[in-house]
Amino acid sequence: ETASNFTLPATIDTYGNAWDGVIAFDLEQTGGVNALVVMDTNGTLVNVRESSSAYGVAYNIAPDTLLFQGEPRVGGAGSAPTYATHIWNMATNTTEDFPNVISHHDIQYDPDNNTFLVLQSYVRDVGNNTILFDKILQVDPEGNILWSWDTYDHIPLSEASTFNETTAINGQTVEDFSHSNSLDWDYNNGIIYLNLRCTNTFYKIDQNTGNILWACGEFGNFTLLDANGNPVSSLWYHSHDTKQVAPDVFTMFDNDYNN
Repeated sequence: ETASNFTLPATIDTYGNAWDGVIAFDLEQTGGVNALVVMDTNGTLVNVRESSSAYGVAYNIAPDTLLFQGEPRVGGAGSAPTYATHIWNMATNTTEDFPNVISHHDIQYDPDNNTFLVLQSYVRDVGNNTILFDKILQVDPEGNILWSWDTYDHIPLSEASTFNETTAINGQTVEDFSHSNSLDWDYNNGIIYLNLRCTNTFYKIDQNTGNILWACGEFGNFTLLDANGNPVSSLWYHSHDTKQVAPDVFTMFDNDYNN
C-alpha cells in the first residue's frame, strides 16, 4: 500500500527545529493495523507496508533501503516472537526476501559479506528446571549457520532474575533466563555487543574466540554510580536496544521493570 492511501491511526506532533531525517517504525494496534511506517521528522508519511502480523526492527542499511523483520511473524516464544527478514529498496519498491533468516528482537547485517547476525531461542532442561536460552547465530542468506554462540555456555545461571520470569513456547511454560533483546555488531573487528534483559547486563563478545571481554550492568566488571556518585547494584532494569553510538559510549532504553 502506498503512503497516499494510508491513514496513520495516530497524531504526530513535532516541536522546535526537527532535523531533516527519516524514521521507520513498527506500528501495532490490537484488532487493527500492523504497519511498517516510514515518515520524515515533520510527521509526513514517506512510505508504508502493511501485514496481517506485526513487524520487528527496521534499519537503514543504504540510501532508500531498509532491512526489516516481518511478513510474516514466524512464531517463537511469547516473550520473543520471531520474524522473517527482508531488504526493501523504497526507490524501486522492490524487496529481497530471506525467509530462512529468522530472528527474534533484533538482527544485524554485514553488507561486505552478505551475512546476518540473528537471535534464536531454544529450550533446555537443567536439572529439574526447563529454561529458555538464546543463541547468537551468524547465517548466510539461505539461513545456513556459519558461527554460533550460546548463552548457556557463557552466562551462569546464578545471574538469573530473582523475579522468576517465565514465558510460553510451544504450549509450555518455561523459565525466561536470558531474554536476549539487542545485538550490536562491529563485524569489521569481530566484536558483538549483546544485551540480556533478565540479567540487567550487556556483554562485549569477541567473535573470534567466543570470550566475553567485559560485561556492564548488575553482573558486570564496572562500578556503577548513581547521580550522587554512590555505588549501586544496577542502573537499569530489564533494558533493551543497547547500541554503541561512539567508541565505548552506548545508549539504551531502560524499561525500569522489576526495579
